[in-house]
Parts: sequence; structure tokens; C-alpha cells
Amino acid sequence: MEPTREIMWNVEWMRWPIYVPALIAAGIAVWGFWREYGKRIALWRIAQPDDERRTELGPRIIFTLKYVFGHGRILGDAYPGAMHFLIFSGMFVLFGVTLAVMLQEDFTHLLFGWEFLDGKTYLLWSLAGDLFGLALLIGTAMAFVRRYVTRAPRLDSRPVDLWA
Repeated sequence: MEPTREIMWNVEWMRWPIYVPALIAAGIAVWGFWREYGKRIALWRIAQPDDERRTELGPRIIFTLKYVFGHGRILGDAYPGAMHFLIFSGMFVLFGVTLAVMLQEDFTHLLFGWEFLDGKTYLLWSLAGDLFGLALLIGTAMAFVRRYVTRAPRLDSRPVDLWA
């Protein structure tokens, strides 16, 4: 028997009772976003282009990779940098793992009967998900300790923050 992932509790008809409410929730979220930001988007479209920002695409891509994915500014402080990097990388990889499962189950398997997450590929993918899920938990625990135990002076900690 080859290692594989259990999907929808191995009950094939569970797909629709889960996806229909998820699509409704996504529609409500899009509607709420448009209602909230629609006026701002219209205002942004009135703005004039900044030609200086469009000139050199290469350095802008490097800047984006360095500061978004590499945490260029945040890693200057060891504890907050490590905390943010663990949370970001954990969420990023878990999103990728979930996206791969969705692609397999809702497209390749459903339409063509082909699975690419099986055997050793599945085991490696599952290991990556487990390790980066652990990284996310460690980063979240570090954030909790920083905000509520050591009470870093730079943070404005209020009791309502715990709900977020």
C-alpha cells in the first residue's frame, strides 16, 4: 500500500457540502472588500503615474524579494526577526502544501484521474508541511511570549490584542 493523504475523510460526496458554504463565504468576503475599498480604488485610479518607479524593473524585483521574502529590515533584530520569519515561512509553505493538495484533488485527480502526491513525493511534501507547521507554532509562541510575558516596550499591548 502506497502512502497517500486522506481527503474529505475518504468520503467522496463530502466535497460539495464543504465547498458550497466556502464559496458563499468567499463571495461575502469579496463583496465586503469591494464595499470597503471600492471608493479607495476609484481614488487610486485618478492618481497620476510615477514614471520614476517604472524605470528599472530588475532592482525593484530584487528589493521586493529581499524585503518581502528575505525579511531584510526585520532580521536586524534577532528575536523579532526570527519570530516573524518563522511565522511567515510557516504560513507560506503551509499555503503551498494546501494549494498542491487542492490542485491534485480538485483538478488532476477529479478531471484526469492522476495523482502527483503519492509515495515518496507525498512523504516529502507531508514532512515539509509538518516541519513548517512546527515553525509556525514556534513563531506564534514567540510572539505570544514577546507581547504578553516579556512585554517588549516597543509594542502597544492591550487586552483586546489577545483576540486577534
